[in-house]
Amino acid sequence: MSVRIKCEEVLLVDPKAEVVDFDEENTGVDVPTEFIEFPDTIEVSGEVEEKEDVILDKLPRPVSALNCRQARSYLVKLLRISNGGQNPQYGNPASKPPFWPDFYWPWERLTDVHTKPRGMEEPLLYSEMMKLAIERGYKYYGYDPETYWDRKVEESEPICI
Repeated sequence: MSVRIKCEEVLLVDPKAEVVDFDEENTGVDVPTEFIEFPDTIEVSGEVEEKEDVILDKLPRPVSALNCRQARSYLVKLLRISNGGQNPQYGNPASKPPFWPDFYWPWERLTDVHTKPRGMEEPLLYSEMMKLAIERGYKYYGYDPETYWDRKVEESEPICI
């Protein structure tokens, strides 16, 4: 997808903003110049009972404060939960989680989340992409990733030397 913007001003983009695609058939329709923020809740179609039964681990700190190792660990846990407890098939469209931030981190180009993707023109840092995926995933399952955490979780984690 490409976005064309005719403007001589500097445009600042919120990394959590959703890009709206307009097709060329809608000529004469003014294209909005603002981006739409992601909603606080994510509505999906499907069976609600499956989501209600999901209990996620508490984070060791708010999602915005996770370090790279923690973000990777909790993202992997979240991806397993979204894939019925199995390791996800990275890149397979059939196993893409409904909350995946595809615009910033295309699932189809993903081989794993353990290493920084090569050759991707990412607008966010690797750790920020993981945090965004965690944030969206926790919200998808009905948790607030900024408040659903416990300091005791981090204190009980093994120390890597």
